[in-house]
Amino acid sequence: MLRGRFREHTERRTSRTTVWRDMASGVRWLRRHPLLKWLTVMFGLVSIAYMIPFSVLVLFAQDRLGLREVGYGFLLAASALGGLLGTAVAERARRRLGRGTTTLAAVALGGLAYLVIATTTNVVLVGAMLALYIFHAVVWSVSVTSLRQELIPDDLRGRVNGAHKTIGLIGLTCGAPIGGLLAAEFGLTAPFWVAGALLLVVALAFVRVLDNAAIERARSAKRAHSR
Repeated sequence: MLRGRFREHTERRTSRTTVWRDMASGVRWLRRHPLLKWLTVMFGLVSIAYMIPFSVLVLFAQDRLGLREVGYGFLLAASALGGLLGTAVAERARRRLGRGTTTLAAVALGGLAYLVIATTTNVVLVGAMLALYIFHAVVWSVSVTSLRQELIPDDLRGRVNGAHKTIGLIGLTCGAPIGGLLAAEFGLTAPFWVAGALLLVVALAFVRVLDNAAIERARSAKRAHSR
């Protein structure tokens, strides 16, 4: 319902295209970008780690924490408070720490939250750690999404973001059965141990790739190309 023209300027095209060609062009651009391609790989791994424990969270709350339907609802409601806090501090954290440090620290916080959950049956502590996890997810999303919007050219933004999102959805799809298999084989805490360790490894592995300096180089290159 917003006024204005928001469609791509198709009259600039010299030949007809298809959805598949458009998708392929987004993937090619993303694969060639020195920073965003690694950010997408990181997103896929983080998505796997997210879904590994959340695929069994209901069983964890029921069998390990002793919660019933209402209690589980309150647990999720408490975790949502972390998202509210994340929206309040994400931009301030980015300005103070830098976008790269903020992103990596958020992933590490998510990993620590999972590891604490694996060690306790205290409902209050689990609720606090779930809130911390959602806090990390919101800070990550704000930091990463704004960076993608800045670096991707206007005429490719939908296609590149679509490719990025698809990798995340594949990660979620892979994480769910992994979580179920881990829980069935090693118990309900195993998914939290594995996902927490994975997030910490990801944060360490991408320190050089997604540090503040690398992000500033990518932003400078985009500004120079736009002139």
